[in-house]
Amino acid sequence: MKGLGDLLQEFFARGVIVAFRPMHFWAGLLCNVKNHWFCFINSKNPLENQRWTLAHELGHFVLHKEEGGHLFTDGIFCGTEEDAEWQANCFAAEILMPPEAIEAIIPYYFTAQDKVNHVAMEFKVPVKMAAWWLFELGHINKKCYSHLQKSVSN
Repeated sequence: MKGLGDLLQEFFARGVIVAFRPMHFWAGLLCNVKNHWFCFINSKNPLENQRWTLAHELGHFVLHKEEGGHLFTDGIFCGTEEDAEWQANCFAAEILMPPEAIEAIIPYYFTAQDKVNHVAMEFKVPVKMAAWWLFELGHINKKCYSHLQKSVSN
């Protein structure tokens, strides 16, 4: 599991400047200004959200920077493999909640809510993203996932 420092090192190694600043609307922003990449993370968000957003923006940088994108912001969350937001979320989930590590920690007798809470706590990620990833991996069904998305505030 990558910590905040590990993620910052990944950006540093790629020459991306990361800044934590209060933002009123976005959780994160990745942009290219005159061939210099910058990543801004909303410092007002809880630490697990900041860590998730940092991994997500790293995903955009690694997966999409060569596609001509110069600005990546929080977008509408889509569920298709062609969607850049879905791809960046998968990238973040793979490095923060590796599927093999999830398999090792969630007993099958847990309820869907217990699985999600356990994964979120164990991997220090937002509950909504733990629910999404467990749905993507087939550990919870669509009905449970939809219910959890509506009932969770973060």
